[in-house]
Amino acid sequence: MKEIIDFFNRNAPNWDLNHHKEDFEAAEILVEKAEVVKGQKVLDVGSGTGILIPFLQKAGAKVTALDVSPRMIEIIREKYPRVKAVTGNFEEVSFFESGGFDRILIYNAFPHFPSPLKVIMRAFSLLKKNGIFLIGHSMNRERLNFHHKKVGNVVAGHMLISNEEMKKSLLKAGFSKVSLEEDRYFFVSAVKS
Repeated sequence: MKEIIDFFNRNAPNWDLNHHKEDFEAAEILVEKAEVVKGQKVLDVGSGTGILIPFLQKAGAKVTALDVSPRMIEIIREKYPRVKAVTGNFEEVSFFESGGFDRILIYNAFPHFPSPLKVIMRAFSLLKKNGIFLIGHSMNRERLNFHHKKVGNVVAGHMLISNEEMKKSLLKAGFSKVSLEEDRYFFVSAVKS
């Protein structure tokens, strides 16, 4: 995990310079798919420097940003001082209340987690009943996996799990209404029933 944290800490100062039009388009679509209602508590997991935050704020969400990189969280605090921003590993955090969130979103970060099933199980435990869990990427699977290989370094092997494995993991965790979309972008949503 230290290598991943170091990688994202090193890249944090210039992270926003690497965002493209597609990143913002897919972020906006993901938040629309979340169907956020004003006042809902939303956890932005792997938040980076906060690309989802303006869209979530516009929807009226009470945002908590979580990232494993302390430098990414510092940048969020500078950009969005009213957002609760927390450093931590989502697979291990124990300081969030079980059933405390209406929505949990992971955007452009899911392949960076060593244990996809653990992430999915954690999301299930932190969501309220009828809460929605969403995973989104501004690239489809093929482009994303190629991108990580090209970037190399510690992210070279960070690939999206198969749609079959994704659906199986979500159902195993207890989610229902699983929806997977893959065209230009990649989106997965599931509901805690």
